[in-house]
Amino acid sequence: MKNTYKKHITTSRNSAPAIVVLKEIIVATAKETENNIIISIAGPGGCGKSTYAQKLKKKLSSDVKTQILELDNYRLPRTEREQGQLGSHPDSNNLELAKNHLEAIKDDQKFEQPVYDKVKGTVKKSHKFKPSKITIFEGELSIDSQFSDFIDLSIFIDSDWKTQLNSRIGRDINDNDFDKSKAIQTFLHSNLKDFQRFGAEGKDSADIHIFSDENYYMSIEAVSEEIYQFHKEVLKDYKEVILDGDVYATTVTIDNDKADLENFVKQLTEMHSEGIERIIINDCPLSSFYLSQVEKLELLSLAEEYFPGVIIYQLTNAPRESVLNELASIQKHSIDAFTIDLKFFEHHLGVNLLRSFVMNLISNSDIPLFFFEEDFADFCTYFVKNDKMKIAPISKCKK
Repeated sequence: MKNTYKKHITTSRNSAPAIVVLKEIIVATAKETENNIIISIAGPGGCGKSTYAQKLKKKLSSDVKTQILELDNYRLPRTEREQGQLGSHPDSNNLELAKNHLEAIKDDQKFEQPVYDKVKGTVKKSHKFKPSKITIFEGELSIDSQFSDFIDLSIFIDSDWKTQLNSRIGRDINDNDFDKSKAIQTFLHSNLKDFQRFGAEGKDSADIHIFSDENYYMSIEAVSEEIYQFHKEVLKDYKEVILDGDVYATTVTIDNDKADLENFVKQLTEMHSEGIERIIINDCPLSSFYLSQVEKLELLSLAEEYFPGVIIYQLTNAPRESVLNELASIQKHSIDAFTIDLKFFEHHLGVNLLRSFVMNLISNSDIPLFFFEEDFADFCTYFVKNDKMKIAPISKCKK
């Protein structure tokens, strides 16, 4: 699944609510074609996507006929799944049938949609689905790559894990007849295991990112370059958060020779609440202990979840082959840019090898390579001689 480069945007006092902006974008998309359009809404369980899909349907229906196709209804009966496999696992769903039905919607053909009973875990009935101009395709895996040929606009909703947990416990106890222990175990398996493995990559390819706070207030945090350029008038009250500007370095405290992840999450939350728009994940914690690549990638995953602004990742000061492997790993994440410590690599490689090394990094990445202006000054004359270099300096790194 190919990453979609995003523009981070923030609201101003005059910004319209996210649902109003989405309605205008979707209606404009629908007017561009005579065909039916499909809008996918994905995200982890408990983030509020089902409720939001219903609200969006109501908002859109005042202008154009809209209905919802729930991916949950394509779950296999529990008796047909592997033991212990939840509905959040792709193999627990009839995704091929869902794909066929998306194709039928595009062809304006009626079909029998299955109806899944979440309490009994059975599929014993169906209802006739007649396509309308707009279909909202909602579910954890609705931005899966096998559906991409049929999706006109994709929206990924994210939220804090505590929001997801509270929502899932309430829903599974009240609607699915679970006790609290079973609801918590289901959350741990579904959200922290299955979704991270199978659904989280949908965020990379989504056209629009939305964040749901603890009160389920939805705000747009990023849009694709294409959406931003085509719908500038709709997004006129939103401010673009650009890469060129002050960047704040995250710090990591060490507890028993391990990174204190709870403290790191607290730091991310505080940075966002203070209006900080750009952060960098580097390998300089508050001690003489330096982080491994595995630990840094763990911090990166947390930053994706808890910090909605620009995220820059500094590759580890390590041998070239190791750095290239790390670069391949970070491209599976939703980050905005990466950087390296130029002076470290110049010292170990020399200027000539440094140049070929940087070229190798650029050729092996779809993510922009950026440098801090203060670090780049000594090298800019050398690098700008090469037209293949796409390097834009960031102004300053604040500790």
